[in-house]
Amino acid sequence: MSSSVGNSFITVYNNGYSNVLKNEVGILPHPSNGNPGEKKWISIWDTGATSTVITKKVVDELGLKPVSIGRATTPQGEYEAYIYYIDLFLPNHVAFPKLRVMEGQPAGCDILIGMDVIGKGDFAVSNYNGRTSFTYRYPSCCRIDFVNNSYLLPKTIRATPDGPAKNSPCPCGSGKKYKQCCGKGLFK
Repeated sequence: MSSSVGNSFITVYNNGYSNVLKNEVGILPHPSNGNPGEKKWISIWDTGATSTVITKKVVDELGLKPVSIGRATTPQGEYEAYIYYIDLFLPNHVAFPKLRVMEGQPAGCDILIGMDVIGKGDFAVSNYNGRTSFTYRYPSCCRIDFVNNSYLLPKTIRATPDGPAKNSPCPCGSGKKYKQCCGKGLFK
């Protein structure tokens, strides 16, 4: 299940713990009309992957034409791969137009989302109460620091001297109150 607000989304696994982070995304050839339509592709989010990789199935169904050839490195070795441009639509239509991707054989998905996408925003994984969830926002609006920001504890704990009060300006510089920005959902 995915839900979203603004340029962010959260995917929650209702069946408990998951060691694979998957959700549905939209993919179109670049340039596109910006509307991914009804077709959804299965993505796996992989912080160990440098680049985003699509399968031959995606290439064939979308009629993609390669723009160049590059060298891909995997745990199984190196290979030459076709490179394409796509428009990627994450949940809530967080869009990455003209994303450079390689063709490969990621297992269990249509697209493997790598650090070229993950690293452009804020990404966090939680296993709170035995249920895995992951959340992503783009662009990054503030630094996430679980060590020095103890106010990021469960909702029952209010802001501490280490963190902003709920009605103070958000430290990300948005001009909003903390409770309406980066602290959204932390206060009852």
